[in-house]
Amino acid sequence: MQSSDTPFVWAYLPDEVAPVVAGVLAPSNVRSGLAFRYANSYLARPNRIALGPELPLDSRPFPPDIGHGMPSTIRDAMPDSWGRQVINRELGRGMEDKLSDVVYMLMSGSDRVGALDFQESSAEYRPRAGGGSLRIVAEAAAAIDNAEPLGADRERAVRNTLTAAGGSQPKAYVTLDGREWLAKFETPYDRVSPLIKAERAAIYVAEQAGIDVPTARLLRVARQGVDPRSDLVLLTERFDRDAGRRRMVLSGMTVAQHHLPSGGSYPQLLEQLRPLSTSPPKQGRELFSRLAFRLAMRIDDDHLRNVAFFWDGEHAEFTPAFDLSPDLVGTPTGLTDIGDGSREFSLEALVSKYAYYHLGRDEARDIALAMVDAVVDHRADAADVAEMTEAEKALLVTSTATRDIIGSLNRTAARASRGEQPRDRLGRFDEKPHTPPDVTL
Repeated sequence: MQSSDTPFVWAYLPDEVAPVVAGVLAPSNVRSGLAFRYANSYLARPNRIALGPELPLDSRPFPPDIGHGMPSTIRDAMPDSWGRQVINRELGRGMEDKLSDVVYMLMSGSDRVGALDFQESSAEYRPRAGGGSLRIVAEAAAAIDNAEPLGADRERAVRNTLTAAGGSQPKAYVTLDGREWLAKFETPYDRVSPLIKAERAAIYVAEQAGIDVPTARLLRVARQGVDPRSDLVLLTERFDRDAGRRRMVLSGMTVAQHHLPSGGSYPQLLEQLRPLSTSPPKQGRELFSRLAFRLAMRIDDDHLRNVAFFWDGEHAEFTPAFDLSPDLVGTPTGLTDIGDGSREFSLEALVSKYAYYHLGRDEARDIALAMVDAVVDHRADAADVAEMTEAEKALLVTSTATRDIIGSLNRTAARASRGEQPRDRLGRFDEKPHTPPDVTL
């Protein structure tokens, strides 16, 4: 097991292809956890930037945020529950065992989200590189998720690939056709609610609704061995990579300065974001639109780590939307305050909080209804793009943009007040979207 009381933080600065040592983590004298201090060499660099809004360029130590065990910006680069399970498995520990943060830092893959990495040395950068074909990685992920033997061909490179991504669902960063992707794998829960297919459908609908989303693909990967079959994998192109360079990314939790494991507030996030944005007036509408889409599409995994921002040392701007995975069978419940302490999973409730998003009531209602229109108009075609069965398609159509989610928002009255005619609700296209063929790897 690798261990060090003082791991070093390395950073890929904007427009640079090689990392530099940015600072060191050490046990805090203030509270439990790790404090961060910039390296003098980093502060002396002409192209240095602050790693996060709570880490201004200063030689003093920055104490750990309560609840995170380290400054929140640094926590954003750590593996989450899935990556920790993979590491626990390699070390022969139970899936739910909690090891030190330093162990997870130094045993997770270096091709992690954003532009930070962790090393034992301040002088030499040795990346923990990933690798393995998509089939091998998918088989390893399934074995770990099902607590099955990994087999002799699950080399360390596969572990590095599986531990670099965050979140709780089995996933990995992979390279395919010369492009970098986040791969999400099916789990037993997909037999109850088709999460992989539903997320592909949601990405398609979001794009039609004008929401910035990454390019997505569905592939079928042939599993070999005693249980040969074809597993579905969702690929979404990485937005934190640009022509081989790494982009710094902050979670919504870091920008909102929310330091507890759960909860948080979207209005608080917006108020912290606006001073960091190059276009503050646009941020409320953008956040509100994304929340309205999530509600209409029945996506209730709405915690602050599922919102992210590009960071250039001074400014924070929305990344493409991600983790758009509707749960079509569970009862949707909000996880984050939409205003006045409400976590109600309702478009009507969201519209009633319009002032928190610096919108007018009519503007907020129009945005919400536009998201409903997008879902209703495009969900059937999205089901085809997502290769859903007829039963799954029916589930998607009947579970999204439902009356209990919409509430009493009145489309006819809203349009009549502007002299508009109600839209055709058939939701049909002159042309059906192209459904990508299965690809076996």
